[in-house]
Amino acid sequence: MKRCWRCNAILEDTNEICPFCGNYVGKENLYYSKQQYNTQTSDNPFFIPGDIGGTMGNNNSFDKIHKYEEPYENMNYSYGANSYNMSENGYGFNQLNSGKTEQKNQQKTMKKNKGKKKTIIGLVCLSLFLVIAIIFIILFGKNIIIKHKIKERTNEYKRCLENLDGKGIIELTAPEKLIENIYIDMWSLEGDSMTNISDKRDEFEEEYDYIVNNYMDEFELSRYDIQLEINRFKINDIEKFNIEEIFDNTISTYKRIDQDNDFSYEKKMYSLYKAELEKYDINLEDFYKVDISLDFALTIDGRVMTTDEIRETCKTDFWIDFDKAIDHVYAYKYNGEYYILPAIEECVFYPAVKQYEERYNHSKDISMADTIRTNIETAMSSEECYKDIEEAGLFDKIIIISEEELRHIPSKLQDELGFNKELPEPKYKADEGFDHFAIRMNSGYNPPVVVYITDGDEYLEISPYTDQY
Repeated sequence: MKRCWRCNAILEDTNEICPFCGNYVGKENLYYSKQQYNTQTSDNPFFIPGDIGGTMGNNNSFDKIHKYEEPYENMNYSYGANSYNMSENGYGFNQLNSGKTEQKNQQKTMKKNKGKKKTIIGLVCLSLFLVIAIIFIILFGKNIIIKHKIKERTNEYKRCLENLDGKGIIELTAPEKLIENIYIDMWSLEGDSMTNISDKRDEFEEEYDYIVNNYMDEFELSRYDIQLEINRFKINDIEKFNIEEIFDNTISTYKRIDQDNDFSYEKKMYSLYKAELEKYDINLEDFYKVDISLDFALTIDGRVMTTDEIRETCKTDFWIDFDKAIDHVYAYKYNGEYYILPAIEECVFYPAVKQYEERYNHSKDISMADTIRTNIETAMSSEECYKDIEEAGLFDKIIIISEEELRHIPSKLQDELGFNKELPEPKYKADEGFDHFAIRMNSGYNPPVVVYITDGDEYLEISPYTDQY
């Protein structure tokens, strides 16, 4: 390091020109103290300044460019093409000290300016952050709060299910006031007078308490026989849901089942439901779908039910798709609070559609079975065909209507059946494996022909007699 003799600035050894005052300092250190100067001038009136505390004299490496011409008070230095006066009024030691002070002042000013810049930049960044935060809150804040409330209610619903808390489940599904309003409206639709309606409203509280307490008693008793353990429960997503999609999907399913029906009434279902629920301040457009995942263990009378058993029970007894029914719930808003509904399309709409489909398929299969039976009876009325059947040994035997078995029946009977192009397939209970029709021709017994649907092991009669749906 070295110093500039003019402004006293500290410089790097490689600096030849002072960046602060523009002074040419050369390659050597040209700063020296007044005491050093006085000491050297007393011994050698013609000295050349060198490194601080270093060698002074005519043999210095600066001899060729530095010359002492005047005493200290009026001293000139030549640096190549530039000359500088070192008098007291020129650039002497007092100027060095003043230069040092000036440098400190400049440094202070620079620090203040940097501080101001940092403050301004900090304020700008803070303002931007606040603007972004406000925009985020406006756009997403409400949604975040809603999802947090729904998440809390869903977790409460899960705890009530696991604890078999019947009262808690009812309260989380629908508030008492909503149930009361629906209950009273049902009586008003029956044509009851306003006096009776008022009495019914007074009686509702007792009725409600009785229902809830009775439900609680049932659950309390069930605690000894039923244990439900829910594990790895997780809320995967909460998104606003257009419940009209459920109605649209329901209509589409109906039309797939029965293409001849336009289902004009069913198409109005969403509008009707929406109008009815809006009377109770429930907005169908403010519904949320909560996707969940869980594992559970159900124990009844000390026996753990397998998932397949539960799935089969739900399907056969309630027409409920168990897997779809447990992967989500719905949340709706009433009087500022959110309530939880099970998967309504799987627990309400799907069973209704499935029941309709079963009845529709049952009706279609009965119609087909009646046609088959009538055609065979017509063929049997022919003496020739009757004799062919008798000779083939087909009486009192069940024959499955398939390509393999139809080869063994008389051609006259085949012609009457008219199955040359396409064999009929039953739809009723097809998902249970009943995929063929079967016939039985009785000799001398009434009825002469019986038609079944079969899965190969079990035979279900559907013509002329049938199980009443």
